[in-house]
Amino acid sequence: MSKARLLITNDDGFDAPGILALVEALRDDYDCYLVAPMENQSCKGVSIALPSKLEAAQISVEGAVAAWKVKSTPADCVKFALHYVLEKKPDLVLSGINNGWNAGRNVFYSGTIGATIQASFYHLPAIAFSSYPWLDAHDFTLEKGVVQKLTAHFLKTPIGKGSVMNVNFPAPKKKVLGLKMARQGLSFWNPVVRARGSAPDFYLDESIEYSEEDPESDIYLLSQGYVTCTPLQVNDLTDYGRFEQMKISFLKADLHQSVLQPEF
Repeated sequence: MSKARLLITNDDGFDAPGILALVEALRDDYDCYLVAPMENQSCKGVSIALPSKLEAAQISVEGAVAAWKVKSTPADCVKFALHYVLEKKPDLVLSGINNGWNAGRNVFYSGTIGATIQASFYHLPAIAFSSYPWLDAHDFTLEKGVVQKLTAHFLKTPIGKGSVMNVNFPAPKKKVLGLKMARQGLSFWNPVVRARGSAPDFYLDESIEYSEEDPESDIYLLSQGYVTCTPLQVNDLTDYGRFEQMKISFLKADLHQSVLQPEF
């Protein structure tokens, strides 16, 4: 019986500890294909490179059936993998394990999640994994165990077209209380623009505001010690409730006629 095929990518780079931990956790049970950026591509979202020469090289990663590094964004890595590396579509796309949470409004910036969004454009199930930020060595025991369980689960249980799963792990000093489904929180970056030097040069410094009172939000549950899992709707951003309201208001205001060219 053939093994399920997994496409593994990230935004931290092909040799980041998190992506190697993903392969290590899954290599015994699945065929793992690693295609990841040559360099750190954090905060690239779902951006892609304009048509141009694409630099890529095959590499060796223990436990991977095939491995490539690509000098582009995580979304481009997914496209490269699907159109060049894999002969058949993967059964599941995994992105991470990211060095730092992708919770709250960080989901809009995340290259880790951007890779899963690109996968969803191909109607492929995808999961993003992100951990509390680490500076030095990190013990991935918790992450590996959850990755194994969720991979097995979502190979049997469809995620659904147009959605991706976003998984975050709490700080290692927290007692892990379990796994909970969570809503995306609303915490955000606090930007500060600083001018330095006589020229001057401008720098955009950011700090993350991690405070949340909603007991079902990812930020709140992470702060309490839960692993969080959030389904994100990514393919169609139309606000259908507002769409119907606007159709009625446009008709009442006769706006559909106001944009017609005047007759001369």
